[in-house]
Amino acid sequence: MGTWEAQISAAWFHGEKKGGESLSQVILREGESFDSLLKRFGKRVQQDGVLSEARRREHFEKPSIQRKRKAAAKRRKSSRVTSGLRR
Repeated sequence: MGTWEAQISAAWFHGEKKGGESLSQVILREGESFDSLLKRFGKRVQQDGVLSEARRREHFEKPSIQRKRKAAAKRRKSSRVTSGLRR
């Protein structure tokens, strides 16, 4: 059995992704079933954040809304960190 690669294009990244790669790639292992390959591919796409990035970019978000969303995330993160220190 030859080497077969499953790839998905993530054109909306345009180099913003870590490492500069724009593809999620999984290589078929020797004797591996297609179902197993597809499961690993789904996990890789989720880890790379392809679908969440696509959902986020589905509609335009005004810069003021982006700042508010990022500030709220920062507040949530800092509250988790400080609540862990209080214990």
